Amino acid sequence: MEQVLEVKATIPVIIPDDKILIDKIEYLELKKQDFDGWVGMDVFTEKSNRSIPTVSKVLRKPDLRKRIAVENGGWVYYPNGKGDNWSFKFKEMMEFINKEFYQKFSGGSGL
Repeated sequence: MEQVLEVKATIPVIIPDDKILIDKIEYLELKKQDFDGWVGMDVFTEKSNRSIPTVSKVLRKPDLRKRIAVENGGWVYYPNGKGDNWSFKFKEMMEFINKEFYQKFSGGSGL
């Protein structure tokens, strides 16, 4: 009669100091947050926690438009007519929101 022998082994895994081990789900969430592409108004307002009317109102200020419009080297594509939509370079717009937009709406003078 054959005997079944079960062997369990422990293998050490060395993770270099410049690496980390994380769950795949956490990694995918982090990658989603690190997005560096263009987004529309709906995605942007969801991520920035501001309403479309509020964002639109601020972005329509002529002095601000001169600074952030794509045609002036900025990160906001302004709609040109019916059927055209706002687009934002995500990272640059979030940086703007975090540094200037919130300051303006909390009584600061960022804009």
